[in-house]
Amino acid sequence: MPPRDFEDEGYLHRLFSVPLVDSFDISRDGRIAYFANNDGQFQLYMVELDGSITRMTVDPERKTFPFFTTEDELVYFSDVGGDEKFDLYRLEIGTGGEERTNAPVDITPGTDYAIIPFISYSADRRIASLVTNRDGNFASYIMEKGGGGLKRITNHRYADERADLSPDGKKVAVTALASGQENAVFIVDRESGGVTALSDTENGENIEASSPCWSPDGNRIAFKSAERGYSDIGLYDIQNGGVTWLTEGTRECGSPVISPDGIKIAYTVNEGGRIGAVVRDLASGTVERDISPSPGFADLIKFSPDSKEIYFLFSSVRNSFDLFRYNLAEGRCAQVTNSIPTDIDTSYFVDAREVSFRSRPDGLNIPALLFLPSGWDGRSKLPAVVDIHGGPAWQSLNMWNPLIQALVARGMAVIAPNYRGSTGYGRKFREANRHVMGVADLNDCVSAAEYLVDSGIAQKGRIAVTGDSFGGYLTMCALTKYPDMWVCGSAVVPFLNWFTEMENEREDLRYWDEQNMGDPVKDRERLRNASPYFFLDRIRAPVQMIAGANDPRCPLEESRHAVEEMERLGKSVDFHFYPDEGHGFSKRENRVDFMVRVLGFIENHISERSG
Repeated sequence: MPPRDFEDEGYLHRLFSVPLVDSFDISRDGRIAYFANNDGQFQLYMVELDGSITRMTVDPERKTFPFFTTEDELVYFSDVGGDEKFDLYRLEIGTGGEERTNAPVDITPGTDYAIIPFISYSADRRIASLVTNRDGNFASYIMEKGGGGLKRITNHRYADERADLSPDGKKVAVTALASGQENAVFIVDRESGGVTALSDTENGENIEASSPCWSPDGNRIAFKSAERGYSDIGLYDIQNGGVTWLTEGTRECGSPVISPDGIKIAYTVNEGGRIGAVVRDLASGTVERDISPSPGFADLIKFSPDSKEIYFLFSSVRNSFDLFRYNLAEGRCAQVTNSIPTDIDTSYFVDAREVSFRSRPDGLNIPALLFLPSGWDGRSKLPAVVDIHGGPAWQSLNMWNPLIQALVARGMAVIAPNYRGSTGYGRKFREANRHVMGVADLNDCVSAAEYLVDSGIAQKGRIAVTGDSFGGYLTMCALTKYPDMWVCGSAVVPFLNWFTEMENEREDLRYWDEQNMGDPVKDRERLRNASPYFFLDRIRAPVQMIAGANDPRCPLEESRHAVEEMERLGKSVDFHFYPDEGHGFSKRENRVDFMVRVLGFIENHISERSG
């Protein structure tokens, strides 16, 4: 029987309303600015030196990624309705104690282009670097505090993703999508205009690399690289060009950050559906120390200005994303924010089991997370849901997901396959979906359903499929290519047609798609066969589609056209879109509504097949 709380509609609304911390930064005097959606939309909050928390903004639009420029000023990014055309705002915040009445100032007003929400500053805060598609493609730019606008510094054919300025402001480490799913880091000298590829070879050819972080003296760059099979952490010597590898090539590591005193390095380690945070001493080579409070997902690691503490965001099955602090001297982790309301009891939430199965037809071993109702006797067969993550270069993790917990509490098994193309399992596995999307990765997801049946967990004929973004695309692939397998399918912010998707999506996304799926003209047959839009007549199960009107990644028209065609074909389709959202839903009322819709849709159709 499900916990009584999950039978109460009010409780479900409160559970689905649980806020999270989105991003943060630390000032030189030790204050913390962070964004959280405590009141329904993301607002800026400040943790003062005495531990008190002050709300700094009140406007309704989405905001993210604060960066301190000085102790009494910060900048952050904001878009309108989820369109991802971020503007950069400046906010004078004072040094604490006084009443905060200053309004944010848009310092990139009237932009009709996208700015990636990441900015890097020189040590004196007079120069900043960022990435924007102002001139048609995503490139790196310099912005000086004295004015003069944006100055472009890269002109290659690649799609830039972030630009990290050296402490002295003379060089920029640019991360770009080079080819396929491979990133590269290029070091741009601002004075000479010269470009050097970060490499570990005598001929200077670039290696797969991303997430650069400058050392405080500017002599080294920490980075992650899958050049040796798994994402390792390396240190690149600016003068000599050599690389020192800090990890051994057996686990996925990432997000390196060097302490302000240059002595320590922290990074993430990805193992078995968990991403933990570790720290190690650079001088002595001391073995890494795990600083995560529990198994879960650690993200956005930052050292305090005095290098004595490490801050990071963390989420687990029982905790939404919150800010945590680790004291290096004491070896103790403490929670800074607490997003879970006191009336939400997460103690009976279920942890995922790590499982694997062989995929059809090639037998590749596919990892997955399996959630089973507590108290299940192991003999009766359960209704089940295959939950497909987006990306595709992402993975299902053992972290906060109230919708999964609600499905499990209602008596369903949930399996979340990390299909080929997922991160966390090495470079070969991540790239195994190139040019076979909608076919090989779909087989992995279908095999997850078959695994549930073959293991005696699930009842055949009572299995639903759901996913968002690329997971929504695979959901529609599953409904069209394997129509008899599913009792229903819910696709959230999906795309369905590779041709219209490439035509209408943002240029950096189109570049990735062309690199990994092919050219719409030369590879027309492949793209058509992998587009569920052309096979909607095969659908037999009821379909739910949920979208955002301002989505730049999977445009609303993708869903609209599919819904119109399914209605023409007489299919059972439930469609809803949010006029004030983009790719995913940030406003509380929309977030709650979409989870209630998905839960109700799946439960209703699985119940109808109970006989």
